[in-house]
Amino acid sequence: MSAGTQEFIAAARAAFVADGVETPGIRAETLASWRRCKAAGVPATGRVSRRTGQDFDRDSALLRAVRPVTEDLMSQFHASDFGMVLIDRDARVVGRWTANGAMESRLDGMSAVPGAVFDESFVGSTALGTPLEEGRPAIVDGAEHYNETFDSVVATGVPVTNPATGVVEGVLDLVAPTGAPSSLMLPLAAHAARDAGDRLASGHARHDRELLDAYLRLDRRGHRRPLAAVNSRLLVVNRHVGDALAGHPQLLLWEQVERAISRGERTLRLDRGAQTPLSARIRVIGEPGQCLGAVLQLVPGFPASEPKGAPCGPRVLETAAAAALRGSSLRWTSAVQRVREALAGSRPVVLTGPSGSGKSFLAVSAAQQQVGNEGRVEVAEASAGETMPEHCEADALVLDGVDLREGPGELLRRVVDARRASGRLTVLVSWCSPARAEEAAAAIGGDMVELPSLAHRSADIADLVRAWADRQRSGVSVDATAVHELARRSWPGNVRQLFTTLDRALAARPHGRIDRAALGFAGTPAPHRDLTFLENVEREAIAALIDSAGGSRMRVAQELGVSRSTLYRKLAALGLDI
Repeated sequence: MSAGTQEFIAAARAAFVADGVETPGIRAETLASWRRCKAAGVPATGRVSRRTGQDFDRDSALLRAVRPVTEDLMSQFHASDFGMVLIDRDARVVGRWTANGAMESRLDGMSAVPGAVFDESFVGSTALGTPLEEGRPAIVDGAEHYNETFDSVVATGVPVTNPATGVVEGVLDLVAPTGAPSSLMLPLAAHAARDAGDRLASGHARHDRELLDAYLRLDRRGHRRPLAAVNSRLLVVNRHVGDALAGHPQLLLWEQVERAISRGERTLRLDRGAQTPLSARIRVIGEPGQCLGAVLQLVPGFPASEPKGAPCGPRVLETAAAAALRGSSLRWTSAVQRVREALAGSRPVVLTGPSGSGKSFLAVSAAQQQVGNEGRVEVAEASAGETMPEHCEADALVLDGVDLREGPGELLRRVVDARRASGRLTVLVSWCSPARAEEAAAAIGGDMVELPSLAHRSADIADLVRAWADRQRSGVSVDATAVHELARRSWPGNVRQLFTTLDRALAARPHGRIDRAALGFAGTPAPHRDLTFLENVEREAIAALIDSAGGSRMRVAQELGVSRSTLYRKLAALGLDI
């Protein structure tokens, strides 16, 4: 029995499945996949079939990009026994194309039908799940499949990557009967996957293409300026941006842009985390009433139309209090109580916590509550490079955006000491780490309070939704189905992202009643059940890793020390979609 023949590979597989024996002459890639399958308990015999139980978007951007490529290729194979199968990034079959009825029957017999899941940890080595697991092309020929159900085919799978984001969106698999020349199949599959990726970025993804075209037109015009293009799916910057947006991940930046656009603003402040004051001029891309994205021109300084240190008016204080003080979760009520106790004792407070968690709202509302209706609260931006308001006669001063990474500094100490000596209150809002914030609070003789993320206070979402509705015009309401759906979702942008979602839903429902359909979550999975507190903590941690890794599943799995298939199961259980 010659090495490399199907009989040799089948015998090697039988020895491996029975006793774990690794026969010399088997490709290293095949052995690596077999090891993963054996560890996951994949059956080596018997038909496998697994369905998600959920429908999928049959007109997704991935399918629209792949469909013309595969249809063209299959038309050239009209007299041959070839087929192509597409899975999405959840290993779910979302498309299938065949050149004749024989291959169609063959794929049916292997359960390679739309909706089936071809995760390697469930069906074993295939040219669908294995390339998704490894993040690179894979050829699986006959008995190289871990489960003998697939022995009758040779398959070549290539990941479909969106070149604009670098994210693997799925795997395109070219299938033929065992014995077909796999060395010729690989270039065909690779070309098709590359063509589909290009279409995904700039062909059928019309919205992304129009945004990128507008960005390129501006980038090529005149002298080079720091420019960025952003929408809900991508963030593209030129080299002049540098690290200016380091504190603004794509998702949160887009939330900020959307909120500014919804308010009719065309300038966005980007002071959080910046070394110097920075703002962006917003150019909305799309037809009136349809925002496809925005191109941002970064400029130093803040617009004169938005002065810092402006007094906070009664209505602002009223709405801030309504939003900030709602909630009954343990971590939230504890944080609010600690802020109140510090202010009652005339101690300065340093607030820190995740972006969008409500630090500024809580600072203003708690300060106003302490000084009473007749007292005056002043809010001043105190980003790096700004002048600290040494002489402020307001009863309470909220310094928003204080850079405490290097400590409070002598000027801030003097301001706080002078206000404390006169019995006036001071609240500092900072984005620095809790450890740095605690050191700074100790240096000025105050208290540090860390606000929890929304994942740690999901029980408060219903209260926050009611607070948002109370601030809107008369007649605005959010029904129970929408509230329940919002409570099941992940909010990496925290309260700010939740309110932005509600703002968008209200714009789509001018009559004022927001139901689940108005939220625009179609095709975006959520957990099938309510998560526990610990599961929400885990969900938030994994979501943060996904964001840091730019959506790369392989990097996230490596960071967690688990296989990609284990990560897939965890993502599905927690309702995370990347």
